[in-house]
Amino acid sequence: MFLDALGFEWTYETEGFPLEDGTWYLPDFYLPERKYWLEIKGQEPDDEDLWKIFYFQAELNRQNKGKIFVLCGDIPFPYPKQANIIDGIVAMPRDAPLDCCWQQCRVCSLIAIEFLGEPFCRDCVHKAASVLESWIAGTLDMPEDFAALPNYINLEAFLKWVAM
Repeated sequence: MFLDALGFEWTYETEGFPLEDGTWYLPDFYLPERKYWLEIKGQEPDDEDLWKIFYFQAELNRQNKGKIFVLCGDIPFPYPKQANIIDGIVAMPRDAPLDCCWQQCRVCSLIAIEFLGEPFCRDCVHKAASVLESWIAGTLDMPEDFAALPNYINLEAFLKWVAM
């Protein structure tokens, strides 16, 4: 119901994958529009589950087939204050961080799974960077664009991202 409410095309248990450790893995959902594979867990996954996720993400990377996410517990949406999703790229047994969540860009309304508290919509971040550069250079044509920046980006997180 959640994926339908967001308007995502999805399939359930579409295809299984052999993993390099010899086990077989069948992810719960695939979202072709985003190239997301989703594994749904009521509680945080155990070490065995995390190793499967880790190996599956490695296989996805080799084939350039997207990303796997493990969703646990409730869905804090929109603009969550806590994370409830483990990114397959960083999933490792013990202390795997719940560091991602569903987020919606406050400018263009794109919905995606991204790191909590960081700007994620590249187009909007680039637009914000362009506005800031114009302001710094003294060539800002539309002051209302600059005034709107705090409404759609976390300036502290944005400045950290720009400095990288």
